[in-house]
Amino acid sequence: MKRTSVSEAIRRAVMQLSLGGSALVGGGGLSASSHSTGPLPADAGLDAISVTGAASCSVLSQATIGGSPCSEDFPFKDSADECGAASDGTLPMAQCQELCGQADPSKSPAMLNTCLVISHSVTGEAYGDLECSWGTCGTGRRPEGFSPCAGLGGLPPVAQHLAHTAYLEAASVKAFARLERELAFHGAPRRLQLLARAAARDEVRHARVVRRFAEQSGARVPEARAPARRVRTLEAIALENAVEGCVYETFGAAVAMFQSEQARDLRFRKAMKRVRGRNPPRGAGLGGRQLVANWLDSRLEGAARRRVRNARSQAAVALLQSCGRVSSEIIAQLGVPDASRARELASALSTNLSRFPPSSPRQRALASPG
Repeated sequence: MKRTSVSEAIRRAVMQLSLGGSALVGGGGLSASSHSTGPLPADAGLDAISVTGAASCSVLSQATIGGSPCSEDFPFKDSADECGAASDGTLPMAQCQELCGQADPSKSPAMLNTCLVISHSVTGEAYGDLECSWGTCGTGRRPEGFSPCAGLGGLPPVAQHLAHTAYLEAASVKAFARLERELAFHGAPRRLQLLARAAARDEVRHARVVRRFAEQSGARVPEARAPARRVRTLEAIALENAVEGCVYETFGAAVAMFQSEQARDLRFRKAMKRVRGRNPPRGAGLGGRQLVANWLDSRLEGAARRRVRNARSQAAVALLQSCGRVSSEIIAQLGVPDASRARELASALSTNLSRFPPSSPRQRALASPG
C-alpha cells in the first residue's frame, strides 16, 4: 500500500528522532516550546497549597468536591482572575503541575493534561474550584462533550497509561462516527463519508488491542462517554478536525509509531507495529483528515478559515505544554517519548509535513463531488 503524505511524514519524523534528530523546536505546524516541572513530593499535603509566583493561587484542601471520571475538583482560594488564569480559566502547565500534583499526589505527573479555575461569587466574594484533568501527551481525536476517563488513581503508571490510551481510542470511534453523520448531513462527497467510517473501524481495532494490555496490567477500562449532539455548523466541524485531527491525532500517530520501535515490552512493541507502526490508520485518521479539512476549507468564508487556522496553531502550543515528565516505567516498558523527545518529535513531524503540498491532485479528486 502506498503511503499517504501524512503517514510518510510521520515515518520520517520517527526515523529522524530515533537516529538522534535535532532538538530545536520552532516555526509553525505542530512545533511548540514547553518547559515541564518535575514531580512533586508525595508528602506535600498542606491545608493551603500556594503556587510560586502567584501567592493568591492556592488549593484549600485535598478533599475532592466533584469532577467527572479522570478529572477532580478541589476547593480553590480565589477566582480565576485573581490567580492570573486565561480568559477560559485555564492555568499555565507549571502551575497545573504544582497545584494538581500536591492536591492529589497519588496521580502520576505523566497523566496530567490541563487544569482550570471555575469561578464563583457568593455575597460579593470571589472564589473558585480547581479542576484537574488527567491525560497524556499526544492524545487522539476526542469528540465534543468527551468525558475524561474513569478514575485511575492507585494503579501503577504503566497500567494508568494503558487504560487511558484504550479509553481515548474508544472515544475516537465516537468522534469518527459523528464526523461521518455530519459530513452526510452537509452533503460532503460520499468518499469522505466512507473514509470517516473506515477510520472508525480502525479505532475499534486499536481500542481492543490496547484494552487487552491494560486489563493484563490490572486496569479496568471504562466505557467511553460522549453525549449525542446536534449536527454542527461547517466551521465547528472544521475547528474540531483542525485541533483533534490535524494536531492531536497526527501527533498521537507519530508517538504510536515511535513506541513500535522503542517499547521494551516485546509483545506491546509488536502489537503497536500491527496497529500503527508499519501501517498507520487509513481513512479520515491520517491523510483523509486532510481531505476533510480541504473540503471544509473550500466551503468556509475567509474569516472562518482564519479562525480554524488560529485554532490549529493554538492547539499545537497547548499540546506541547501538556507534555510533562513521564515516569521511567512508561518510557522504558511502553516506549513513550519523554517531554524533551516529544518536543523533538513534534518539530521533526512539522518539518516533514511542510515538505508535502496540502492538497495533491489525487486528494482534490477524492474530495470533489461524485
